[in-house]
Amino acid sequence: MRDSPAGKTMDDHHSTGTPWRENGILWEYAKESKPTMSPVPVQAWDAKAHEEGESRVIHLDLSKDLETPWPATSPNQLASFVRIKAGEAFATEAQATSQVFYVIRRYRQSEALKRLHKPIPVSHLDGWWHESAEMQPQTLSMGDGYSHTSHGQVQWRQGDVWVFPGSEKITHHASKESTEHGGAAFYWVTDEPLCKYLGVTSVEEKFEPAHFTKESLVAAVKQLADEPESKEKNRIGVLLGTKQTQATKTLTHVMWVLFNVLPAGTTQKPHRHTPTALDFAITAPSKGVYTAMARSIDKEGNLIDPVKAPWKTGGAFTTPPGWWHSHVNETDEDAWVLPVQDAGLFTYQRVLDIKFVPAVLNTIKKMEAQGATFEGEKVYVDNK
Repeated sequence: MRDSPAGKTMDDHHSTGTPWRENGILWEYAKESKPTMSPVPVQAWDAKAHEEGESRVIHLDLSKDLETPWPATSPNQLASFVRIKAGEAFATEAQATSQVFYVIRRYRQSEALKRLHKPIPVSHLDGWWHESAEMQPQTLSMGDGYSHTSHGQVQWRQGDVWVFPGSEKITHHASKESTEHGGAAFYWVTDEPLCKYLGVTSVEEKFEPAHFTKESLVAAVKQLADEPESKEKNRIGVLLGTKQTQATKTLTHVMWVLFNVLPAGTTQKPHRHTPTALDFAITAPSKGVYTAMARSIDKEGNLIDPVKAPWKTGGAFTTPPGWWHSHVNETDEDAWVLPVQDAGLFTYQRVLDIKFVPAVLNTIKKMEAQGATFEGEKVYVDNK
């Protein structure tokens, strides 16, 4: 017999007793083509974890529910709170390709600065946002924090969003002048669970870092909210992106972020999508704002047996994949939310499968099941 490189014959390699053959398993398609996976639960976390204690990372960990050997909030993403005590430096690190940071903590101005920079109303979005971009001097350092990266230093304030590629350790510094609750805080989301599932590390940066200030985000949403047709839209918000991710219209090649306002007295019609949403409640009244979720809707587009995830300022909650959900604001104040999804990956794979009420009701009434996930898909076979 022909010798292999290791000096063994081909018959030796193909013998039935090799570990390769012992490791193989066969399943019957008709019974096992739709395996039962551990579901993503509806879970909520309040702000207390990042408002007290030492500098640390607090994972919003659902690994027991998901049956993963590593921390995870959804199969592909890990959301965490990062607390940094005033005047301290603290480093974060993740085995990831994408890292998204939202700056939670508001700095506390001195009384002199409050008198100098008087609040002005901004349309009907008054409440969380009180000061115009023009009235905030760019040289003001009180309450600022900054982070050191291989791409340079990023200086951040409450309400900013910044995104960074790769797995490197990032050192964050909280100002001594801070703050409410004695320190700064981030809502930090990475795709570390996806990388650990695949057994990979980041070897190539797929996008460049980006920084979005609170001022620019609020101004963009305000412009949308002031449009006459805004009341008819399912969402009033802006998707964050980079120049490298214009095809998917997502923040990174894996992750998607929406900066969104839920106006007072609004009930948004249900919609659904394949990715899991990890929602951060930027600000909301203490009661009366929530997301109603259900596995199914009826023929009128109403949620069947919904559960409610309350919006609590500084807290977070999950929206499981495929669940129909509706954001509801029963109060006379606006509320703001920042959902993070792995929709960049799903969009690239052409399986985002986002559906809205009332558009989807036509297929329900016709008893049709949509097979394609994107309109205009191409077919290159001769079906004659």
